[in-house]
Amino acid sequence: LEKAHPHVGKIIMETWNFPGELKLVVSEYLNFGRDTGDSKADLVDIAQVAFLQSIARTDHPACRLDWTQIKSFSKLGIDPEIDVLEIEGVSDEVSAAQQMMSF
Repeated sequence: LEKAHPHVGKIIMETWNFPGELKLVVSEYLNFGRDTGDSKADLVDIAQVAFLQSIARTDHPACRLDWTQIKSFSKLGIDPEIDVLEIEGVSDEVSAAQQMMSF
């Protein structure tokens, strides 16, 4: 499932006529060697960094990659060595959002 979901997601998004930028996110966010040659970040870069931050400090195989070599971090101006939840105030906001969503 882990390997198939980008392909399946792309098919679903094509069938439902999603915009090209969103289709690209689904099919490319796990492509950690991705280099568009552009210094400007796109939706794939945002999704890729968000995914990696969401699995930080887990046993997920992507945690064994050298995140300093993943261009999405530098394009977004984010230090791959810093956990975004450690940034002042972010952790509190995430906790508040989680509490609001728990039933």
